[in-house]
Amino acid sequence: MGAQMFQAEMRRNDEDRRIMTLRHLHDKLDSIPFANGAAFDSRDNQHSICLENTRVGLLADIVAWAQCDTEKEIFWLKGVAGTGKSTITRTLATQLHAQEFSIGSFFFSRGEGDRGNGDLLVMSVAKQLARQNPDAFESLCSAYEQGITDKSLSFQWEELIYKPLSQVKERIGRLVLIIDALDDCMESDITEIIKIFTRGERQLFRVFITSRPETIIRSNFGQTDKTIFCDLALDQIPDALVKHDIRIYIEHHMREITDSRGLGGQWPSDNQISELMRRADRLFIYAATVCRYLKGAFNPKGSLERILDINVPDSSEKGLDKVYSQILENYLSCGNEEELEEQIDLFQRIVGTILILFEPLSIHPLAALLGISEDQVDSTLRPLYSVLDLPNDSESPIKIFHQSFRDFLIHPSGCHIAHTRLRSPTQFWMDEQAKHVVLLSKCLQTMTGQQNALRQNICDISSDGMPRTDIDDKTIQVHIPTQLQYSCRYWAHHLEQTKRPLVDNDEIHMFLKAHLLHWLEVMSILELISECIRSITRLLPAVNDKESRISELLHDTQRFLLGNCEIASSAPLQVYASSLIFAPMFSAVRRIFRHKIPQYIEQLPGVEENWSASLQILEGHTGKVNSVAFSPDGNRLSSASDDGTVILWDMTTGTPLQTIQNYEVKGDDEGFGAGNMRANRGFLTGGVIKLRDAVTGELLHEIEGDNYAVRSVAFSPDSRRLMSGGFDKTINLWDIITVSFSPDNGQDEESRVRPASCSSDSTIKTWDAATKTPLKTFTDHNGRVSSVSFSPDCRQLVSAGWDNTIRLWDAGTGELLKTLSGHNMVRSVAFSPDGRLLASGALDCIVMLWDLRTGLPLKTFRGHNGGIYSVAFSPDGKQLASGSMDHAIRVWDIAKVSSAKTRDGHTNYVTHLAIAPDMRKVVSVAYYDTEIRIWDTTTGNLLTVLQSHRYGIRSVSFSLDSHWLALCTLDNAVEVWDMTQNSLAKEMGNDDSGPVDAIAFSHNSQWLASASKDRTIKLWDTATYTPQKQFKSGQTDTITCIAFSHDGQQLATGSADKTIILWDINTHEQIQEIQCDEGCPSSISLGPDGKLLASSMYGDTSIWDATTGAPLQTCSVHDSYTPLKLSTDGAFLESSHGILSIIPTGDRGESDQAPRQIAVKDKWVVYGQERLVWLPLDYRPCQWVVHGGLLCLGTRSGRVVVMRFAL
Repeated sequence: MGAQMFQAEMRRNDEDRRIMTLRHLHDKLDSIPFANGAAFDSRDNQHSICLENTRVGLLADIVAWAQCDTEKEIFWLKGVAGTGKSTITRTLATQLHAQEFSIGSFFFSRGEGDRGNGDLLVMSVAKQLARQNPDAFESLCSAYEQGITDKSLSFQWEELIYKPLSQVKERIGRLVLIIDALDDCMESDITEIIKIFTRGERQLFRVFITSRPETIIRSNFGQTDKTIFCDLALDQIPDALVKHDIRIYIEHHMREITDSRGLGGQWPSDNQISELMRRADRLFIYAATVCRYLKGAFNPKGSLERILDINVPDSSEKGLDKVYSQILENYLSCGNEEELEEQIDLFQRIVGTILILFEPLSIHPLAALLGISEDQVDSTLRPLYSVLDLPNDSESPIKIFHQSFRDFLIHPSGCHIAHTRLRSPTQFWMDEQAKHVVLLSKCLQTMTGQQNALRQNICDISSDGMPRTDIDDKTIQVHIPTQLQYSCRYWAHHLEQTKRPLVDNDEIHMFLKAHLLHWLEVMSILELISECIRSITRLLPAVNDKESRISELLHDTQRFLLGNCEIASSAPLQVYASSLIFAPMFSAVRRIFRHKIPQYIEQLPGVEENWSASLQILEGHTGKVNSVAFSPDGNRLSSASDDGTVILWDMTTGTPLQTIQNYEVKGDDEGFGAGNMRANRGFLTGGVIKLRDAVTGELLHEIEGDNYAVRSVAFSPDSRRLMSGGFDKTINLWDIITVSFSPDNGQDEESRVRPASCSSDSTIKTWDAATKTPLKTFTDHNGRVSSVSFSPDCRQLVSAGWDNTIRLWDAGTGELLKTLSGHNMVRSVAFSPDGRLLASGALDCIVMLWDLRTGLPLKTFRGHNGGIYSVAFSPDGKQLASGSMDHAIRVWDIAKVSSAKTRDGHTNYVTHLAIAPDMRKVVSVAYYDTEIRIWDTTTGNLLTVLQSHRYGIRSVSFSLDSHWLALCTLDNAVEVWDMTQNSLAKEMGNDDSGPVDAIAFSHNSQWLASASKDRTIKLWDTATYTPQKQFKSGQTDTITCIAFSHDGQQLATGSADKTIILWDINTHEQIQEIQCDEGCPSSISLGPDGKLLASSMYGDTSIWDATTGAPLQTCSVHDSYTPLKLSTDGAFLESSHGILSIIPTGDRGESDQAPRQIAVKDKWVVYGQERLVWLPLDYRPCQWVVHGGLLCLGTRSGRVVVMRFAL
C-alpha cells in the first residue's frame, strides 16, 4: 500500500510539474511579439476569398504542389496590382488549413507599420505555428528568448523556426509558409527573406510567395537554384479563364445588391455585365471597386449607368482611374460653395494623411493627431466606403482598400476630375510632399502640446535605473497614447520626405533643443532606440551649413546615441543620468540639457572636453576578440572571439544582428570577401573552414581539408578563391564557387593568386599557389612574425613582428622599404583602402595610424584595456575597427585627433584607492607605478603627484587624522608621507629585521605599528618616526595584517599560519589566540570596546569574541572588503566598500538595519538595491572606494573618477 501511495504521489508531482511547464510555455508564447493583421485569418485581413467556381484550376495546381514531394519547394505567384493575388492567397490558406496543414502566413502591406517590413515576420510565423500545432508548441516556445528581436532575420529563423521544427519533424505533419505581397516589404528586408527561404536544407515546409514582378524580387529569384522554385505569372493564365472568373464575381455581387435593395427586373443586363468585364480586362480590383461602390450607392442603377457612360480608356488601369473619378464626383455634397470647400478641405486633410501614414491609425489617434473631432473623420470617410477599408469598431485601423487608389490620388495626371462645382479639376489631387509637411507639423504639435506631450519621466516610473522591461504595456498606453507613439516614431520619416533644408532656430532645431532627451526616453520605452540613430542619420543630409548650430547638435546627438545605445535601450531614464554626466564637457547635448541631470548627483565625474576618436564600443563577447572585418558596403562588422562566438554587428546602430555560437574558435583570421557579402571563419575543428553569408549568417559551405587544424584564412581580391594555412605548415587554395581544391590558381596573370605567409620562425614568404613553392623569403624580423598583409595594389607587403617593429616590403623584389617603430608586440596590421595609411594594433593596448609615405605615426588611439589582436579599415577608409583582449570592439573615427591620455590619470590600471578620513583627498596608485596621485574630492581634480623612491606600491593607508599616508611597497619597504607638506617623512624596511609586511596607524594617529619579515613588531612615534617599542611575534609565518584597539592598549596581528594573536602593547604579552581554520586573514579590526574582533579572508568576514577567541558570526561577501571599524554593538562593519551588515537578517531589530549606501554593482552605481547611474565601459572600475555619498572609481585605463551623491 505504501509503495502504491508513493507512486501515486510521484505521478501527481510529475503532473504538477508538467502543468507548471505548460503555463510557463504559454506565458512565453504570449510574450512573443507579432505583427497585428499579418496572419491570413486575422480580423485585419478578413477580406473575401475567391468565390466558388473561380480560380479553380489555379488553386488546384497550387494545392497539388503543396501536397506533393516535389523538389521545388517554393511557389512564386507574380502579377501586377489588382489581379487578385491577395484573394488567391487567402483562399489558398483557408483551403490548406481545412485540410489540416499547419499554416504560417504573413500578409505584407506597405504603410501598415510592422506589416511593412520583415522585423516581426519570423516571430509572427513562429507564434502561429505554435498555436496551431501541438507537437511543435513546446519546441517553438522553448526556443524564444528575450532579446532575439534585435537579431537578424536569419538568426531568428534558425533559432525560432528551423531548429525547433527539425526536432519534431516526424510528428508535425505538413507545413506551408504563405507570404503575400512581398513587394510591399522594405527593400532592405526582401533580399534577406528570399535568401532564408531559398537556403539549402529546407524539406520541412513549402513556401508560397506572391508579389508584383518587381526588379529586386526578380533579381533575387534569378540568382536562385531553379530546381527549388517554380513561378507563375497571372498574366500567363488564358484570358477566357480570367474573364470567366471576373464574370462570376460581378454576377455574385450584383445579386447581393439586388437582393439587399429589392431591385426587380433584369438588372444589371447581360450587356452591362459584359461591358464591365471588358473594362475590367484582367483586373479584379476594377470589378471589386465598382461592386463596392454600387453596394453603398443611393441609386445603384443610376450609378452603374454613369460608370458605363464614361469614355472607354485604352487600358484597364486607366479605366480604374475613371471609376475612382466617378466615385469622387459622387462624393461631392449638394451644399453651398462654402460647404463644398469645407468638404474638400477635410478630404485633403484626412484622406491625405491616411495616404502617407507610415503606419495606419484607428479613428481616435487619427483625429487626435490631426486636431479634429472623431465625428468629422467619420462623416468625411463614410461616403468613401468603396475605396477605403473602414472598420466597424473604433479600435481597428483605417486603411486604403487598394494601393491603386493611392496611386490615383498622388499622380498629377491621373487625379483629374472635371466637375462643374470644382474650382479646379485637380482639387482632389494630393501633393505628397506637401502632405508630409503638414503631417510633420502635426507630429511636432502632438509631441510638444499641452496634453499627453513629451516630458521627463513620462510614465512616472519610480527609479532612474528601472529597466524598460518593468514598465507594463498598460502604463505605456496610458502615458504615451497611440498618436504620440506615432509622432515619436515617424516625425523624422515625414521630415525626410519634405525635402526641406534644416537651418538654425527653425521648428526642428527648436524641438530638438527642448525635447531631444524626452524623445529618446519615449523611444527607449517603445523599444525603438536604434530607430533614433537612423532618424538622426536621415536628418544630417538636410543640413547645408555644416558650421551651423543645428549641424553641431545633430552630429553630437549621433555620437551621444552611439555611445549610449546599450543603456538607453534598457533603462529609459538613464538618458538624463549616465548619458549626460559621462558626455564630454563641450558636448552640445550635455550643454543644452545639463539642467536635466538628477539632483541627487551632487558632484559630476570629470570627463574629457570633446568626443574622442572612439565612435562606438561594441560589447557582447566574453572572451578575447581575435578578429574583426567590415562588410564591403561598410554597413556591417563581424567579430570572432575566444568565447566561441562570431557576432555580426549593425554599424549604423552598433547593435548585434546575429551571434553564431558553439564554435571552437581559436584561429586568428576572419574576413569579408571583397566582391560580395560572404564571410569566412577558420577555426580549430579538424581542418574545416565554414563559409557564411554575411547578410543572413547562413552557412553556405563547409570546406573539408585534411586532418590538421586550420590556423588562418584569407580571400583572394576577386573573392573567388580562399587560402588557408594550417598547423601542418601547408597553404591550400580553394575555389569558392565549386568548393574544391584549386591548384591551377587561375589561367591568366591578373587572376593568379600569390599568397603570403608568416610564421614563428621569423620569416615571411610569398608563394606560387599552383606549385606550392616559395617565390620570395623575407628574413629581417628578430622574432616571431604575427601578421602580414598586401597593399590594395599588391605591390607592397607589410609585416608585424614580436620584435616591436612593422616592416614594409616591395612584394616583387623583396626589398625592405621602411621599418616602423613605436609599438610593443604588434599583433595586427591593415592597409587603408587607398594604400596610403597603415593601421597597427599591439599588446600595448594601442592602435596606431601610420603615414606610409613618411613612415611616421599620424595618430594614436587609446581606450582598450587589453592587447589589440585585430584591426580593419572600413571600405571608405573613414573608420577603423579594433578587437582586443578586453572582450570589446572599438570603432574609431580616423579623421579625429588622436585620443589623448586619460584625463590626468595613470598610465596603467589602478590597483589601490584610499579616501582620507577627513574626506578631502583621495589617493590612487597604479600597477607597477611609483607615482602616488592625490585628488581633491570636492572637484575631482588632481592636486599633486608624489614620487615614491621604491619599486611599486602594494597598499596605502591613511592615519585617522588624515595627516599621514603610509605606503607598503612591492619590495616590502614602508614610506610614510606627511600629507600637509606632501613630503616623505620616513622610509622603513632596511634594518636588520628585514622588509615590512604590514602596517597600521593607531586610532589617535600617534603610533604606527609595523610587522617585519622576521615577525618583529615595532611601534613608531609619528612625531619623530623613531621606534619606541619592539617585540617579536610567536607566530610561525609572515604577518599579513595588523590593527590597534580603540584605546591603543592592544594590538592584533594576523598571520599566514592562520592565527590571529591579541597582544598587550605595554607588556608585550599574548592576551588571546584565535585559530582561523578557513585561511590566512588579510585584514583585521577590533571593536570600540575591545570585545569583538573582525577578520577578512578569501571573501569571508568573521566576527570573533576577542575575550575568549570563540567565533560568533561568519558571512560571505562578494567584494574584497577591507575592514576599517566595527560598530559598537558589532552589528555592522564599515569598510572601503561601505557598511556591511554582519548580523543575520532574521536576528536584526529595527536599530540593527544597515543604512542604504552607495556602492558599485554589475556596471551600476547603486544606492542600496536602487540603481542610480549606469557606468560606461571606460568608467567601470577595477577598484572603488566609498565614504558616505563620496564614491571614487579607479579604472583599468588609469582613470580616477570622483563622484558625490546626496543621500
